[in-house]
Amino acid sequence: MIKKIFDYVLPFVSLCFVCIFWKQNLLAFSLIMLASAAYLLMNRSKQELILYLVVFLIGPIAETIAIIFGAWYYSNPNIYLVPIWLFPIWGHAAVFVKRLYEDIKLF
Repeated sequence: MIKKIFDYVLPFVSLCFVCIFWKQNLLAFSLIMLASAAYLLMNRSKQELILYLVVFLIGPIAETIAIIFGAWYYSNPNIYLVPIWLFPIWGHAAVFVKRLYEDIKLF
């Protein structure tokens, strides 16, 4: 039961890190990486780690393409048009959605 609570709390904590520390890219990145590591260690799933890493890279690349075409921009980018904390947020979100889907599927 406690693990299930953390399945939903840790992604929210990562989002709070972005909201609070978005101007301090490296601090936000570090905190989100710690939350992501804890999140991934709860299941120790090779599949989730691979999902995390793939989306960690693909998500920000997709956003960079959209930014190049003028769809939006980040006010504090530090890695080619995106903030560094965007990478772990994408990975964390992917694993969260996978776990959420699995929980919904149980009903």
